[in-house]
Amino acid sequence: MTVLKGYLEKWKGRLYASPYTIAELYNTVYRKVAGGDLKLAEPLAEILSGLSADSLGEAVAELVLAFVVKKLSLKIIDDPDVYTGIDIHIHDVQLILPRLFHTCIELSPKTRIRIKDLLHVAYVKLLKDKYGIEYLVTCDAEDFDRVREVLKELGVQLVVIG
Repeated sequence: MTVLKGYLEKWKGRLYASPYTIAELYNTVYRKVAGGDLKLAEPLAEILSGLSADSLGEAVAELVLAFVVKKLSLKIIDDPDVYTGIDIHIHDVQLILPRLFHTCIELSPKTRIRIKDLLHVAYVKLLKDKYGIEYLVTCDAEDFDRVREVLKELGVQLVVIG
């Protein structure tokens, strides 16, 4: 536990998460536990063995989310400007899209990653200056290695864990 404590201290108070990140974490843990793809270690598996798959998924997702937010001292950030509609014109078509999705469209040719990952990059781009975001931390090396240079251009360092 000493190694983990030292590692966590390095990042304490410096990590931000978007509401999208929180929803994605909860959803991923819930799906994997409720679907039987993630097995719990003993004695936790035995303690929670009486729960239905859905209740087990919910319980573990809540535990993981609370642990991650508390232990990493995550600051959940959001900003109404991210959702402000802006006009875009594509040929003869006028669209009003939230700034977040407009940013995804702008970044798509540079990144070529799935929308679920692109949303993280768009959040960083939109909120970087206001919140002093310096890092994008992920366990998804395969997809995010493709955006390392884009993040560098934004002044954000990619940190891959695992």
